[in-house]
Formats: sequence, structure tokens, C-alpha cells
Amino acid sequence: MQHRYRNIIVFGLTLGSFLAIYVIIGTFFWRLNLKTEIIKNISHAYTNYREGTLGILIGSLWAFLDGFIVGATLMYLYQQVYQMVKNR
Repeated sequence: MQHRYRNIIVFGLTLGSFLAIYVIIGTFFWRLNLKTEIIKNISHAYTNYREGTLGILIGSLWAFLDGFIVGATLMYLYQQVYQMVKNR
């Protein structure tokens, strides 16, 4: 049982980390004027995300939290469906 919950946490942390890194790298490319429209869209989704060091930190924290919640929820649902199919 502990292994199931650890998988949920690990997948949430992994997806959260990937999204946070994505926001940081995307902001770096945005600063280089490489026409990354996705960053403009992200700035509407995450509160207080804007250009600047503090804004990047806040945006990456929002992205991590978002990725963690989505990742943990997806892994939990996956495991529930897997258990239902396995017990059938």
C-alpha cells in the first residue's frame, strides 16, 4: 500500500518539476525574443507571473504546484482503474 502512495507523490513531483523547468526555459527564450507565444498565454494562467527574477520564481512555483496536483490526480485515477480491472 505504501508503494502506491509513493508512486503518486513521485509522479506528481516529476510532472511539477518538468512544468517548472519548462516555464523557466520558456521565459529565458522569451527574453531572447524567440517568439514564444506560449509564455504570453501562461502569464494569464499563473497569478503574478511576469518578466523578472521574482516573476519567474513565482511562475515556476505556480507551474510546479499545477503539475504536482495534475500528476498526482492522474496517477491516483490510473491506479484506481488498474485495481478495478485487476480485481475483475
